[in-house]
Amino acid sequence: MLRVDKNQLIKFRFAFTNSGSFYDPLNEATPVDMYASIVRGQNSVGDIVLSAVSVINSSYRIIEIEEPISIVDEKISVTLTFDIAHHLSVGDVIAVYGVGGGYDKDYTITAVSSNAVTAITSATSLPNLDDFDDSKHIARATRKSDDGIYFIRISESEYNFYYRVPENMFSGLYTLVIQTFFNDRPQTIEHLFQVSPDQLEKVGTVSKFVVSNGNITFTTTQDHGLSVGDFINLSEINSLIDGNYYIKEIKDEKNFIITSSVSISNQESFVFGYYKKINSSGVSGTLSGPTSGTKIVQRPIYDELEYHTTNSILLLGHADGININEITKINSIQEATNLLGANTLSPLLRGVYDAYSCGARNIYIMAVAPMSEYVDNVDMRLTDMAFLVSEETAAQVNFYEKYFERLQQSYAIAKNYEFIDLIVPLETSIIGTGDVNFIAQLALYCYDFNELTGYIQMGIIGSKTNGVKDSDIDLLEAKSVFRNKFTTYTTSGTVESDIGRFIIPIYGELNFNHTGFNSSYTTSAAAAFAGAMSSNPVYQGMIRKRIIGAYSLYGSNLSKESFARLDNLGINTVYRSRKAMRGNPYEVYVSNDYTMADPNSSLRKAPQVRLAAMVINEIKHIANNGIGTNSQDKVVVESRKVLEALVSARVINDYDLQVYGSKIEKGYIKMDISLVSSLGLKNVNFSVTSGRMA
Repeated sequence: MLRVDKNQLIKFRFAFTNSGSFYDPLNEATPVDMYASIVRGQNSVGDIVLSAVSVINSSYRIIEIEEPISIVDEKISVTLTFDIAHHLSVGDVIAVYGVGGGYDKDYTITAVSSNAVTAITSATSLPNLDDFDDSKHIARATRKSDDGIYFIRISESEYNFYYRVPENMFSGLYTLVIQTFFNDRPQTIEHLFQVSPDQLEKVGTVSKFVVSNGNITFTTTQDHGLSVGDFINLSEINSLIDGNYYIKEIKDEKNFIITSSVSISNQESFVFGYYKKINSSGVSGTLSGPTSGTKIVQRPIYDELEYHTTNSILLLGHADGININEITKINSIQEATNLLGANTLSPLLRGVYDAYSCGARNIYIMAVAPMSEYVDNVDMRLTDMAFLVSEETAAQVNFYEKYFERLQQSYAIAKNYEFIDLIVPLETSIIGTGDVNFIAQLALYCYDFNELTGYIQMGIIGSKTNGVKDSDIDLLEAKSVFRNKFTTYTTSGTVESDIGRFIIPIYGELNFNHTGFNSSYTTSAAAAFAGAMSSNPVYQGMIRKRIIGAYSLYGSNLSKESFARLDNLGINTVYRSRKAMRGNPYEVYVSNDYTMADPNSSLRKAPQVRLAAMVINEIKHIANNGIGTNSQDKVVVESRKVLEALVSARVINDYDLQVYGSKIEKGYIKMDISLVSSLGLKNVNFSVTSGRMA
C-alpha cells in the first residue's frame, strides 16, 4: 500500500483495458470522459473527500497551434487555441499533452485572449506538428495547480493523475477511484493509499532566520540534529513562513536551509519560534502510485439520504493535550477523555460530554487556546491579566479579548472543513463581554464559509452571566444586534443581506453532572443544544424540546414578561419545566429555535435552515459526481428523486426545481430551489451552484 504524508504530491499512473488491449477513452470515435475522485476508507465506502474531477472539464482541447519560427535564448513561444473560452491567466504553468512532435511539455503563459494563450517553454530545436490531429480530443492543455489536481497523458493509453495531500487531511485509509465508460458500462480502477499521522519526533527552538532569494536559513539555539530531506514543521516564526517543509541544505549543526513556497522579501530577523521534525516514513516529496488498480463492481456514486442521522458538530474551546487549531474526530467519550488529559475543568472536554449526553454522535474538537489562558470566574473575565497578552498589540488584555483573537485564527482554519454542520465556540457569550462581539464574529465566519464552499454551517452561541436572571433582559434589549439583527436593506427597502440566518442564540446556563466527573459544574447551554438538535430529525423543530443531558437550570425562574421579551428579541431560552420545580428529575427545556435572521425571513427558524442545508449538501454531491454522457440530465433526475423522497417523508409539502447549465463553462450547473416546509407555509428559497467551475 502507498503510504503518504500531508502536503505530498502523489502521482497515480493508470490505463484502461478492453479485451486484453490498452485503449484511451478520449481517443475513441466518440470520446468518453474519465473521472477521478477520492473517498475516505477502503473500497469507496466512506465520505467523499475529492468530488469527481473530469479530464475534459479540467483541461482545454487544443484545436489550433501557431508554430514557433525561431528559438530565442533557448526558448520558444507558441500560441494555442482552444475549443472553448478558458480561465487561464498570465503566469500560469500549463502542461500540454497529446500533440506530439516535441510539443508535449510544460509552458508558462505570457499572454491570453478569450479562447487562446501564448506561452513559452525551453527548447533546443523547433517542434513539429506531424502528429497533431485537430479532429481528435486527445491534444489538451491543463493548468498545473498548487493543489496538484490534474491529469497528464503520458503515452497513447496511459495517464498520470496528480494529487497533493491537503495539510488538513485526517490520517487513515483513502481510495482514489478512476472511472470511465465503455459501451455505457462503467470501468473502474481503484488505488488505496494511507495518510500517515503527524508524529512529532524532535522539538527545538529557532532564534533567527535569514531570507535570501527564496531560501531561508534558520539558526537554532541548540544542535538541531536534522538531515537533508527531513520533513519539519515551523511555528510561531512568521505568518508567511509557518508550515511544513523539507530540509534543503544543512550548513552546520545549528543552521539549516529550506526553500519558501511563497514570495518573501530578503531580510534578517531575530525570533523565538519552534521547529518539529515529523516522521515522514521514508518517503520522498513526490510519490508515484501503483501502475495498475483493482477492478470493482458497480457502487453508489453518492451516499443515500438518511433523515435521522446526526449532524456533525465542531466544538471549539480551551484544552491541553492536543495541538492548537487542529481538528480531531472523536470516536468515543473515552478517547476524548484520554486526549484531553481527563481534565474535567477543560471547557472542551465538558462540551464533548454535554453534546454527547444530549444525542450528538458525530463530534469534532479543536483546541483554540491552552488551559493556561482559561479564566473560569466569569466576574474576572473583563479584567486585564498579566498572563493574557495580545499578539497584535503586545498589551495585556482580558479573557474575552484574548479569546476573540484566538478564535479569529481558529475560524480561518475551520472554514476549510466542509463536513461540519454545526459549530459551537464554547465559553463565548451573547451578553456581558464588554466591547467584544462574539456574535458578529461567528456570523461573519459562517457567512464566509458559505461563500467559500457553497455549504451551510450553523453557529450556536450561548451565554455566561452567572445564572439566569430577569436583569439580563434589559442588557439584551439594549444590544442593537438583537433589535436589528444583521439585516441590511437596499434603498427600495428590500433585504440586501441577512447573515444572521446562520446563528442560533441560546440564553441560560445549565448544571451538569456526568458519570466519571468528580463534581457537577455549570456552563452555557450551547453544546447541549447543539447535541440535541444534531439528533433531532430535520422535519421537527426544537420548540419546547427537553435538554436531556442537563439535570437543572442555573439561576432563577424567569417571569412570563421576561420570556415574552426574550421571544420578541428572537432569543431561545432554557427553562425549568413545572415537573422539575417539584423535585427530581430536574427537567430542562428550550423555548424555541430562532435564528438571527430578519423576522420576516423564511429562514427565521433553525429547521428551515437545516432543511436548506441538507438539500444543498445532497444535491451538490449529486452534481459534483454526475459522470458520463448527458450528466446534466442525470443530475436533474437524481435531484428530483431527493426532493420527492422529502415529500414522501413529509419533510416538505411541495417543491419547485429549476436547473440551468452553462454553455460556456463546462461542468457548471445552477439550480433554483423553492421548498414548502411541513413546518410552515412560507417558501424556503435558495440556489445551488455546482461542478468543477462553480
